[in-house]
Amino acid sequence: MKVLDIGCGKRKREGAIGIDIDPDSDADFIMDAHNLRFPDKTFKVVHFHQCAEHCDHPLMVMLEIHRVLEDDGVLWMSIPNIRKLMRLFFYFRGKRIHQTRGHIYAWDEDTLRQFVSHCGFKWLGSWFVDDNHKPRSRLFANRYLVKLGKQL
Repeated sequence: MKVLDIGCGKRKREGAIGIDIDPDSDADFIMDAHNLRFPDKTFKVVHFHQCAEHCDHPLMVMLEIHRVLEDDGVLWMSIPNIRKLMRLFFYFRGKRIHQTRGHIYAWDEDTLRQFVSHCGFKWLGSWFVDDNHKPRSRLFANRYLVKLGKQL
């Protein structure tokens, strides 16, 4: 089974092909996710964690992922939970926490559902999780983990 790990950084998944734009990463290929240099339907699984919010054009990246994912493949994606209690506290004090650390975009559950559907994906499941992908309540979870399949 071929697995792609987009934005793998220093923690590339074992057995996966890792890509990253950082030359100091553990990536197998230094590559921008806006232009994946792989043939159509190459991967059974794609991991895209904590990266979408950094992309200049996330729609373009998602369409590229859709292209390289097999028809029965699965995309695992996580984004920052912008509804976390601490982020809401700062938001109402006038600070945009989701725009820190290079974040360009932010989605909540509803806008993410609309976005991924527009990109040709169907929703298979979602969870609020901590940094180690262990389940947490919505108000305390750092991340929102989503499992997606291709709409055919």
